[in-house]
Amino acid sequence: MKKLLPFILLVLVSCKKEPADSDNDGIIDAEDQCPELVGLAQYQGCPAYTLTVNVNPSEGGSVSPSSGEHKHGTSVSLTATAAGEYLFESWSGDATGTTASTSVSMISNKTVTANFVKKKYPLAIEIDGEGSVDETVIKAGLVTDYNSGTIVELEAKPKEFWKFVKWEGDLTGEVNPSQITIDGPKNIKVVFELKDSDGDGITDDIDQCPNTPEGKIIDDKGCMLNYWSLAVKAEDIPEGGSFQPYAFDREGRTIYMYDGNQRKITSYNIDSREFNQLNTSGLPGQRGSAIIYNPSKDALQVWGIGTDRAYEGSKEGGAFSQIGNGRNDGQKYGSNNLYNGSTKNPTVMHGYGFFYYKNYAFELKDGSWVQVKANSSDQPYKRYTHMYPNSDYTKAYIIDGNGNQSGNQRDRSCATGGLPWATDTGIRCWLRDIWEVDLSNWTFKEVLPMDSDFGVTGNFGYDYEGDTFFSFGGFVPPAVHKQPLTREKILRIYNPSSDEDWKVVEQHGDVPDEPKGIISYYDEKHKRFILCSREGIWEFQIGDN
Repeated sequence: MKKLLPFILLVLVSCKKEPADSDNDGIIDAEDQCPELVGLAQYQGCPAYTLTVNVNPSEGGSVSPSSGEHKHGTSVSLTATAAGEYLFESWSGDATGTTASTSVSMISNKTVTANFVKKKYPLAIEIDGEGSVDETVIKAGLVTDYNSGTIVELEAKPKEFWKFVKWEGDLTGEVNPSQITIDGPKNIKVVFELKDSDGDGITDDIDQCPNTPEGKIIDDKGCMLNYWSLAVKAEDIPEGGSFQPYAFDREGRTIYMYDGNQRKITSYNIDSREFNQLNTSGLPGQRGSAIIYNPSKDALQVWGIGTDRAYEGSKEGGAFSQIGNGRNDGQKYGSNNLYNGSTKNPTVMHGYGFFYYKNYAFELKDGSWVQVKANSSDQPYKRYTHMYPNSDYTKAYIIDGNGNQSGNQRDRSCATGGLPWATDTGIRCWLRDIWEVDLSNWTFKEVLPMDSDFGVTGNFGYDYEGDTFFSFGGFVPPAVHKQPLTREKILRIYNPSSDEDWKVVEQHGDVPDEPKGIISYYDEKHKRFILCSREGIWEFQIGDN
């Protein structure tokens, strides 16, 4: 019996059971909270899963908590927080929803993405005037509402006749195109206005005469008027001398008058409207008052009548010295005193003496007057007239005049052309024609034939830039001697390129009632005429005719 007891104890000890570990993870079932899953002791026998948290875009915000390990079965609460200029949009991956907080049950590895979007702001554009605005995204964004931080370039595009002026509101300035950063709602106004390209006060949409020079007088269509402005009254014009077509210094803006008897030269500045008597010496004292401005020498050249002694001096005054021999032979009264731009010499054409008119010409060469054109019965006929230069003085224009083919003042008819112009000694002829004289070779070109429709005679001008002739009114020559003159102030123009004959055009301003003895000077700087006579000096704006 004593030997049987140890055996019984051994049997009892050998039959005792080990604690259960169903998942064989080393954690007995009694202590294993996840007995069916292989787990970790630190999680009481439960497995650990990885929660991966992403943020899209990375700068859009943050998520709490961030990525990490979590025990099986744990419900992890996630909270998304947006950065300053972003908004939380949604969860994706192993979480869904659009609220900033969510929870994830960790029964496996999970990946969750918090999605953020830029705040979107409206860009409102108001248009004042007529035009449009092109919107170009420089950095991210849409068309109308833009993500915060988007840089938008705005380019204002005016419609025809309109121009961009400025931006107002949340974008200011006059730069076009211009950029704006969208960091909140933006309200912008773009201002357009109708263009007035030439600055004449008439907008381009109704301006029928674009490119009007500054300061011109215009009509309601933007077109320049033929406009007279009285610059100097008759009583303010100094005595002595006469206005002559070739006595104008275009660059110096000055007209000169010469009184041979008084040995006096007077200047008139067309800008300041001031007269000045030059302080001169060496002028001989002559009957007559021929004077030209010689642009090749920038000097004044004067002589008496016809081919008289000639003198030259500075346009500022000082000593004048003789440059040509000659005399008044009584044959060249009323001759035209010219500057020949081809030879750079003083020149005279036409003349009257001993009852005869002539159409010859003389030029001052090497100190002597030399005949360069014969007295001829060919056209243009002999006459008394005025002549006006072209732009470089190489051509001159004979405009109208009284005379005839023979030149004989005592002829009694106008059988060779023209209308009767009665005088105390006979019948001259009103020739009513225009001729171009080439001063390089003394050839003649008919511009307007004899007996054209001049209407009146007396006051003419030539716009050499527009190649247009002007008749500033005058009188109808008498058919009977001592018949009262009929005067008129009608303005006529003739352009050889577009007109068949003279045409009447409107005129405005200080139009003289009975214009007499006007000598005209074309002022290319201001596209006008300076019209000078003893009755006054006018500035005549050339209209859009």
